[in-house]
Amino acid sequence: MKDYKKWWLIKSICSLLFNLQPYAQQVELLHSDQFYFSQKEGFSVRVLKGNVQFRYKGGLFFCDSAFHYLQQQIMEAYGNVQGHTPDSVHIYGHYLRYHIPNGVLQLKQNVHLHYQDLHLFAPQVVYYRYQRIATYYNGGTIQQDSLKIQSQKAKYWLNKDSVLFQKDVVVTHPQYRIKTALLSYAPERDKVFFVAPTTILFADSLVLQLQKGFFDRNLQYFFAYDSVVFQDSNGIVFCDTLHYWLEKQQGNMRCNIRMWYQDSTLFLFGDSAYFFNQDSFQMVKLSDNAYLLWFSEQGDTAMVLADTLAFEILKEKRRWYSYWHVQFFHKDLQAIADSMVYQDSLLTLLGSPVLWMANGQLTADTVWLWQKQQQWDSLHGRRHVFLLQQDSALHFHQVRSSEIGLKFYHNEPYAMHFFPRVESIYFIKDQGRYVAVNQVETPQLWVYFYKNKPQRITLVGESQGVLYPYSKEAYKRFRLKGFQWLVAKRPKAWW
Repeated sequence: MKDYKKWWLIKSICSLLFNLQPYAQQVELLHSDQFYFSQKEGFSVRVLKGNVQFRYKGGLFFCDSAFHYLQQQIMEAYGNVQGHTPDSVHIYGHYLRYHIPNGVLQLKQNVHLHYQDLHLFAPQVVYYRYQRIATYYNGGTIQQDSLKIQSQKAKYWLNKDSVLFQKDVVVTHPQYRIKTALLSYAPERDKVFFVAPTTILFADSLVLQLQKGFFDRNLQYFFAYDSVVFQDSNGIVFCDTLHYWLEKQQGNMRCNIRMWYQDSTLFLFGDSAYFFNQDSFQMVKLSDNAYLLWFSEQGDTAMVLADTLAFEILKEKRRWYSYWHVQFFHKDLQAIADSMVYQDSLLTLLGSPVLWMANGQLTADTVWLWQKQQQWDSLHGRRHVFLLQQDSALHFHQVRSSEIGLKFYHNEPYAMHFFPRVESIYFIKDQGRYVAVNQVETPQLWVYFYKNKPQRITLVGESQGVLYPYSKEAYKRFRLKGFQWLVAKRPKAWW
């Protein structure tokens, strides 16, 4: 009877081994300190314990122990799990569930996936071996050199060189830090793609906000578009498109550019801009519909339009300048010039500027305007100075000289000094009617104003003058050389 039972047991084991051979032969067991068959949850299991090593389709796996569910073709590995595939994917963790037919590996506890120079760390990872896709859903990190990307979810296509990060994405690098909800990364091309609202904080306190764009880590180049905001300690910029080279700290912007500088009443606008930022020097240059708004504490607004506008900061000193077809508008003073520079409360107009104040027009080769407490304080013009003061539609008081000095009071002309070699023509009225024309040559001439109108004229030095009776054609006859009334070019406000 005992022999019969013994024979029956041997036969049963042989039958079991024979029936399970098709399942077992797919996984090649290389080593195990202990090996036996058992039943677990109603299924036949091959139990492996101690320094387990097995191979499947070229993949080499190591663990402390394992259960091989033969009918289900599932391998569960425990403790110090390692996996190395022929395509250079290396996985590590404390638990592995390997569904052999589908090539799906589920790893848990301190999971580490290594491919080329990229490392993935997560509490749980699912790796689809045949499709070469790795995913995690409960938080994880991908590292490549000094770049670290964290998120709640991620999907890594190894074949396509693409990683998609979702939810609470944070990119950390010594030079910058990125926060977004959705981000794509191409490890081999070293490019980061932004596809959702994104904030980038740079090491030098620079902040970049964007909706879409990408970053090329090889070129250290950012491209951003769609509602871009660029901010640093000096101010803030809005634009539609931005190109920025991180190492060079320079770039350009396109379309709907709006700029404001802190501790400043200056706003700049345009459709094209180049900027540069290095050490203690910063510069931005705008073109294409470029204009500038300049606000004072008193509530006044000045506007400058030009082909090109630029703003510079050098060691906390600031200046702005503009050139080609420059127009300047302020309620008390308007001007046009080839170029204009403002620094330390001094506004310089170059290239045959023309200025208008109330009914007056001033031309010269160069004009300097000083401010004091954000009001016009004084003016100086040099070479080919010509002043026209319109008294009626046809009559103009005229002064021509080499230089002019002007003092303001509450933004209105107060005292005007012409010198040397001054020529003037003045139309004299009596009871509202023109009665004479005074033509004078003098070394110096002073004109004193009240409410933008000449009230008193003083000649200094040896002077010559002729008083002519007024005639109907006097306004045509009495015009100094260089007379031009350019009121058609006078800038007007946009508001």
